[in-house]
Amino acid sequence: MRSSIYSAMVFALGAAFVVVPAGPSAAETLIPFTAVLNGAQEIPPQPSPSQGVAQVLLVKETNMVCYRMSFSPLAGTEILAHFHGPAAPSQSAPVLVNISPSPTPIGSPKHGCVPSRRTR
Repeated sequence: MRSSIYSAMVFALGAAFVVVPAGPSAAETLIPFTAVLNGAQEIPPQPSPSQGVAQVLLVKETNMVCYRMSFSPLAGTEILAHFHGPAAPSQSAPVLVNISPSPTPIGSPKHGCVPSRRTR
């Protein structure tokens, strides 16, 4: 009886060690963002009929920013696109990553991955 309880405890402990991951979980290394793209999000707010959405993923392990976005036709000519951050709401922030005209072409949709200049 005692040996079967001991065997069950050893098996349970062994199974617990197999389940525990060796590194950080994906939740600790992947940071998702969703952004509404419109003139009201600008600092200061701008009148614009254009709107869009961006899904962005910061991969902390590699310091990469991966993005997928689309937007309606702009009121003017697109010159460039980039990501700002970090900043509190209603505050301006420095440019972290340029994404247009290179590596992503001008226009919608845009998608890709680029290295972030933000340090860890």
